[in-house]
Amino acid sequence: GIPGLLLFALLIPIALAWHLGRNYARLDEPAFLARYGFLYEEYHHYACAWESVVLLRKLFLSAVMVFLSITSINRGIQVLTALAILGAAIVAHLLVRPFEMARLDMLEQMSLYATTLTLFLSLFFTYNEVPRGYMAFSLVIVIVNAITIA
Repeated sequence: GIPGLLLFALLIPIALAWHLGRNYARLDEPAFLARYGFLYEEYHHYACAWESVVLLRKLFLSAVMVFLSITSINRGIQVLTALAILGAAIVAHLLVRPFEMARLDMLEQMSLYATTLTLFLSLFFTYNEVPRGYMAFSLVIVIVNAITIA
């Protein structure tokens, strides 16, 4: 059921972070790199478990969107909770700068900003009375996401 799914979804990233941290000295060994390198090669060694952080962020965002939508909680609260998670992700990313390539750090940062702006602007669509400028909000959302993808 749901508890099992959540436990499984939480257990994988936590176990991954624990395993990579426990084997930190082996990160450059060819055998370890061949087996687990796809999980940490693009990150600095000090951030070898960053993939776990990304997985947990995605899990928490998904949980907010799924579980808060089936309750009687206002959609605005749902979006604000997601914005709080994204805010924490942005701060963590700016503090850690996990990627070895500065370009990837910048791309991840832009992606987090675009997602945050998209969710923020979507708040205007959660009310029964959509403001007159709803087309402008829609256009900004499309443009920001198109720029991020390009």
